[in-house]
Amino acid sequence: MIVAGGYILEGVMSALGIEKLEPCEYALREGVIIEHLQEAETESMPPVPDVDDIKLRDVFAVGRRFGYEENHALQVANMAEKLFDELAPLYGLKRHERTLLSAAALLHDVGYHISHESHHKHSMYLIKHSEMTGFSEEEKLVIANVARYHRKAFPRDHHFFYMQLNESERKIVDRLSAILRIADGVDRGYEGRVKDLKFKKDKKRLKLTLLSDENCSNEIYAIEMKKEFFEKTFDCRLSVGQSPFTLSENADAVEA
Repeated sequence: MIVAGGYILEGVMSALGIEKLEPCEYALREGVIIEHLQEAETESMPPVPDVDDIKLRDVFAVGRRFGYEENHALQVANMAEKLFDELAPLYGLKRHERTLLSAAALLHDVGYHISHESHHKHSMYLIKHSEMTGFSEEEKLVIANVARYHRKAFPRDHHFFYMQLNESERKIVDRLSAILRIADGVDRGYEGRVKDLKFKKDKKRLKLTLLSDENCSNEIYAIEMKKEFFEKTFDCRLSVGQSPFTLSENADAVEA
């Protein structure tokens, strides 16, 4: 069996032009044990949140399968949805786009399952090839692209998977990924410091106010560093500030 396996391996190396293999320190049994422990940890987690959109329930399952940071994912998704709701009446964003944004926000960091380096690209790959009931292949490609562009490079005409989208879908990716970049900055420290946010528009100027009783200087800095694509996409100048958040003020806002 070992000799036969060696011939197969030699053939694969020859076909792929591989000259050298580096053996792994671990055997198959270690991998099986690690996978079993990860599955046990996932099963012990609290139930998936009772989200209104049934489509998103499979998204949580995908995130847990790849060991995502659930608290950070939930906070980024929550902030992305709030940003979307503030921007929707100003820029004519559609309701179904909100669901696509939520899915991308929840899964934007699953690429860490493969590698920290270029994890945004790995996120795109994992989303594109994951089973998510309720989303068409076209919608999954949009979600994958939104997650891919939550950091680093802006969408470009020479990016293969971006150009697989039609013009309308590319516009959606531009808008949603721009929002996701800001939402990711809002939870820069993975601490959930920001409780709410508000937009105020004055012609081409947008003022984003983070509502929190904690120091959000790091979050504001992160947003400032990530806002260029947002300003380009929404043709605006974005400024960021902070105001206190209190339960009484929040309750008054809800009642109003």
